[in-house]
Amino acid sequence: MGALIGLDGIFEALGMPTLAPEEYPVEVSGTTTGDMANVAALYAVLPPEETYQVPGYDTLFEKDDRIVRVIGDSFSEYYMPYLEARFQGCWREHIDTFDPAIAEQPGCDILILEFNERSLDTMLSILSNFYTP
Repeated sequence: MGALIGLDGIFEALGMPTLAPEEYPVEVSGTTTGDMANVAALYAVLPPEETYQVPGYDTLFEKDDRIVRVIGDSFSEYYMPYLEARFQGCWREHIDTFDPAIAEQPGCDILILEFNERSLDTMLSILSNFYTP
């Protein structure tokens, strides 16, 4: 749900409608040890966390005809189903497998660069592919 709330911030910046977090019909969808718990090797001592989803999200908003590209880390995996429900086309490239040739390819109306603090150096390197003086 945190991924959807973060994505809603992007939708709002794009002038797209969103709901308040408490207005989404949320249900438990499973359990996970959590990405940060795995990174910190705490998965053996922390209890599993419940995961949530918004059933019927694809019917809550009109689909936008723009194409979205995401260059991000593991966090973007969690919001991709919601992004895909809102746009005609979207795809995701993980920052660890980013190919600079992508910067030369057309076909994207919105570019989302998403990363966390442990990937800042990688993201700064990727950004240099999109800047031409």
